[in-house]
Amino acid sequence: MNFFNIISNAISGVGNAISNIVNSFNAPDEQKNKLKNVIDSQLNDLKSQIIDSQNNLEKEITERLKIDMQSDSWLSKNIRPLTLIFILIMFTISAIPSAFNINIGSSYVEILKGWGELAFAFYFGGRSFEKIIKVTKGNFGRSINRNTKNNIDK
Repeated sequence: MNFFNIISNAISGVGNAISNIVNSFNAPDEQKNKLKNVIDSQLNDLKSQIIDSQNNLEKEITERLKIDMQSDSWLSKNIRPLTLIFILIMFTISAIPSAFNINIGSSYVEILKGWGELAFAFYFGGRSFEKIIKVTKGNFGRSINRNTKNNIDK
């Protein structure tokens, strides 16, 4: 489950909880429906703001990567792969002694593991994440409507 689905489900859950609270009010149905519509509108605006923020973040990251690639510096163009290679080499070097029952401090391995996860996630997952967002964006951006069976507009 990706980040947008988690946020979307959380916002929908909040909307449902508020809807249940509104239903418990001792007021005419017309006023309850009016209040629910206002709340749904606010929640949909929140979803739109989250989508816009994520899109802006993706644009900024893409722009930064483009600027790096336009640089004349060999190092700025290759720092990400070099970092990934360095972390892999260090992780391998720290794993070899364990084959000979030599204990390497677990804190060092944990640090390398964390760095490796970040490097792999950014280097390999970045582009995949952008593709996933483009595919799932249509589902996340749908508005809340309590009059349909599954709470999303078709």
